[in-house]
Amino acid sequence: MKKGYKILLGASIFLLVVVALLLIMSLLNVWALEKWDVFANVTITDEGGAFELNKGSQDLTFGKLELPGASTRFINFTNSYDFPVVLKMSAEGTIAPLLRLEDVEIESRQAKTISLSVVTTPETELGYYEGRVKFRLLAAK
Repeated sequence: MKKGYKILLGASIFLLVVVALLLIMSLLNVWALEKWDVFANVTITDEGGAFELNKGSQDLTFGKLELPGASTRFINFTNSYDFPVVLKMSAEGTIAPLLRLEDVEIESRQAKTISLSVVTTPETELGYYEGRVKFRLLAAK
């Protein structure tokens, strides 16, 4: 009886560890279908806003903004998979608090225009902000 109890206890602990690891991996988006990062920047100035275009680059350049202000860039995304996907976006770096990002669900074989915005308030400090926008493409649940 004692040997059977030890085997059952060991199997239960092993199963619990496996389930915990799978949950952690799921929360960290380890199973993303695709992943990519894009450099993003904006200059907050009191000299007047100006449009800036970074030609020949995949960077997200939001230009120069006065306070308060906003600048939006659009990305056209096509879901080439045979199932719905979710495009998850996050940001890091000094630009992260200024970015407005929302996860987007896209149906199979559909296209969507996705907006990414930088929004400033009168309290935003003047200066140059930069960072990375991380895109993770996951199968929709």
